Amino acid sequence: MDQELGPKTPFTLEINPGELEGLKEALDRKKRKWDDGKLKYHLILPQFLELMAEILTRGEINHPKEPDGTPSWQLVEKEAYEDALFRHFQAYRRGEIIDPDPKMPTDHMGNVAVNAMFLWWFNRQREGYLGKTDTVNED
Repeated sequence: MDQELGPKTPFTLEINPGELEGLKEALDRKKRKWDDGKLKYHLILPQFLELMAEILTRGEINHPKEPDGTPSWQLVEKEAYEDALFRHFQAYRRGEIIDPDPKMPTDHMGNVAVNAMFLWWFNRQREGYLGKTDTVNED
C-alpha cells in the first residue's frame, strides 16, 4: 500500500550570489576528470599507429616468429635497424614517400618509426637501461 508523505507543494530555495558561485565551482569540479600528468594517447595519430601495425604484420608474414614465439626481428643485430632507419629516412628526404620494394611497398616514415621502436626495444634490453631523464654521455 502506497503512503503519501503529504501534499506535493513547490518550494523556494534562497541562495545568495556568493553561495551560488561556490556551488557552480563545486559542480564543475565534480564534472572534471583530473588528468594532469597522465599520458595523452589521443595525441598519437590512429592512422600512424595503423601504419606501424601494417608494416609489422607484413614483416611477420615475411619473417615468421621463432618456434619459441620470439619475434624474428629481436634476433637481428641492432645495427641493421640503425642502417634501415637511416636508409628509409634518406629515401624520404629525397622525396620518395613509398618504399618501392616489391615484397613490401610501405611508407618510408612508417618504416622509420618501426625501426625506431626496434632500437628502443634493444636499448631497454641493455643492462642499466637509460631512463627518459638520463643521457648517453656522462659529461
